[in-house]
Amino acid sequence: MRGFTLNKEWEGFHKNFFFFKLCKLLSQNNEFKISPSWKKTINESVRIMGKASMSTDYKNGFLLNMIVLEMLLTKKQDKYSKILPERVEAFIGWTENWKTEKIHNKIGTFYRKRCEIVHDGNFENVSEIDYKSIKELNFILLWNIVEHINHFTSKEKIIEFSNKLQAEKVLGLKDTVEPKSLKFMKTHTEKITSFEQMVEYFK
Repeated sequence: MRGFTLNKEWEGFHKNFFFFKLCKLLSQNNEFKISPSWKKTINESVRIMGKASMSTDYKNGFLLNMIVLEMLLTKKQDKYSKILPERVEAFIGWTENWKTEKIHNKIGTFYRKRCEIVHDGNFENVSEIDYKSIKELNFILLWNIVEHINHFTSKEKIIEFSNKLQAEKVLGLKDTVEPKSLKFMKTHTEKITSFEQMVEYFK
């Protein structure tokens, strides 16, 4: 198990991201007008991501993070292999990394590996880089969802957002629905193995 130290460095790091706003969001007050089911989904997603991060088994961590990705972006009737890349694209398709790193294809590969685990009990094809990549992706998704929670007040709003962007893409229209303040970062997680390294990276 990995431990965390709550200190000024920890506080300074999280002030740059969404942790403190997330705490307000999950509190008992009504500052943010979101659906109860969506609040529960976000809460459970964070809990599962925390469990994955504290695990010493990166393959199990990969599966837990895939569960979070599906919780945040899909509904039961969806064809996950098609929908997951499209809904992730709605959040980070505007970045150069989306194309250069072929993230659309990566998500398809992650989903295939997830199915191998769930249906065949086969963890062999999961790498530590897979785990770090999906963990980073979920961090970015939660960062954007929490920072724009008044825009994404329910999972249905995310689905609507993604569908509109896909329609504009097919029709060759200019984007009219994407928030202009969406966030992205590339932490080079293959080189970062501890919280202390992350603090140094973002200084």
